[in-house]
Amino acid sequence: MELHSEIPIDAPAADAWAVLGEAFGDIGTWASAIAASSLDGPLEAGAVRTCDLASFAFMRGGTIQEHLDRFEPDGMRFAYTATDGMPWFIRQATNRWSVTPDGPDRCIVRSHATVDLVGWFAPLQGLMRRQLSAGTAAFAEELRHRVEQGTPHPRKQGQG
Repeated sequence: MELHSEIPIDAPAADAWAVLGEAFGDIGTWASAIAASSLDGPLEAGAVRTCDLASFAFMRGGTIQEHLDRFEPDGMRFAYTATDGMPWFIRQATNRWSVTPDGPDRCIVRSHATVDLVGWFAPLQGLMRRQLSAGTAAFAEELRHRVEQGTPHPRKQGQG
């Protein structure tokens, strides 16, 4: 199953990259689906991000680890694979992100996620896609708010 998203942001690409890329390990400070996060190792390919989940789509609580497969600051791109803590019906999950300028004070953040399901679970792909899309929409709103306003979204602030 593949999911694509584009998030237009009214801020320079460098600002979005600072939040999404340079602060890769700090996603828990602004994304409401992530209760806490940390980065094990320097910010480069091979690092592992650990996320304690609040909730996201069909995943409720728990801890996942994501292996940073590629990190390209000059191109404002990175990719990671969830390596531990995913639900039993997900064989593998990867995500590729990029930040592209769209003028001096605007950018587009793109995501291309691939989720490989356990074979017999594939018929439920439509339901999973809808749940993931809802979670992705909330994430996009929170990222946009964090970059444009400089503060976490009120949904994250309310988790206090």
